[in-house]
Amino acid sequence: MIGGDLNEIFYQREKLGGPTKHQSVIDNFRDNFIENGLFDLYYLGYDFTWCNYQLNGMVVEKTLDQFCIGLN
Repeated sequence: MIGGDLNEIFYQREKLGGPTKHQSVIDNFRDNFIENGLFDLYYLGYDFTWCNYQLNGMVVEKTLDQFCIGLN
């Protein structure tokens, strides 16, 4: 089991506000988990676990806290 603040998102829907994340970066991060037999344990609650107020006042929210389990 791996868990905590991974500082990366698995899907575009896990980020609200700010510039769009490059899809290839997201795909590579998620694919590394899948290739190693790790799968996200989903949770119920507010969609985002991190928030940052940018200098221009733009709110950025992300789902950075993830818990994954190996099924191999």
